[in-house]
Amino acid sequence: MYLDKMIEIKAYFGMNINTPEGTKIVTDQAFAWFQKTHLDSRFDGYTIEHGEGSWKGTRENCRILSMVYHADSNDIYLAGHKLAEAIEIYNREFKQDCVLVTQTEIKGMFLSND
Repeated sequence: MYLDKMIEIKAYFGMNINTPEGTKIVTDQAFAWFQKTHLDSRFDGYTIEHGEGSWKGTRENCRILSMVYHADSNDIYLAGHKLAEAIEIYNREFKQDCVLVTQTEIKGMFLSND
């Protein structure tokens, strides 16, 4: 089996919200709203994983968005633009300092029954 050169894009969305009253959390319901409103409308397919990490010495949960595209596809550039729009909204809505985005070259293949 030959695997194609592909690009995996990941975005790490922190779930802590720092407020003057203390730390609040982006609830599962709030993230589901963001996902439905701002991710589903922009992307044909993606995966969300639950993670745990640390930001500036504070432990926090996160949601990790993963998308995979063929390396020679123009969809990568469009996805990057759409992802930047969604991240801008997330940062504003949930008062985030930032969202980490990574891009990694991988080998893979989309398999189907067709």
